[in-house]
Amino acid sequence: MHAEEYARALKAFRELIAEHSDEPEILERARVLMQASEKKLHEKEKTILRSAEDHYNMGIAELNSRELDAAAQHLQQALKLAPKGDHILYALAVVNALKGNRDDALSFLKQSIEHRQENRFLAARDSDFESLVEDPDFKRLLGLTEK
Repeated sequence: MHAEEYARALKAFRELIAEHSDEPEILERARVLMQASEKKLHEKEKTILRSAEDHYNMGIAELNSRELDAAAQHLQQALKLAPKGDHILYALAVVNALKGNRDDALSFLKQSIEHRQENRFLAARDSDFESLVEDPDFKRLLGLTEK
């Protein structure tokens, strides 16, 4: 619940209630927390995302939670609204690297670097690109090898 993963929290509270059905104090606390989680879940669903930055921020939150498919959806929507957003392209590169989509990761990273050269240095130190560290095209893109 504190990680704002309300659907998972609800599942955990249901399991807790099932396992401790004979303990009224635990049941009451779990029910209160379930109600709070349900409320937060509904609020999150009602959030209206209008701008590229809204979608980007939601995408980053999903990325940080490692909800990669949800992150990709928000970041794609952000990119539609701001096609030259280097930070959006960079985040899409990260998502694709984490998902194992090498070609897409490299494509988004290349575009990100074209819009902002500093992204080359960020990517060289970003552990989210760990799967690409030994990739010759990744190294070439970052300027780590001879052309």
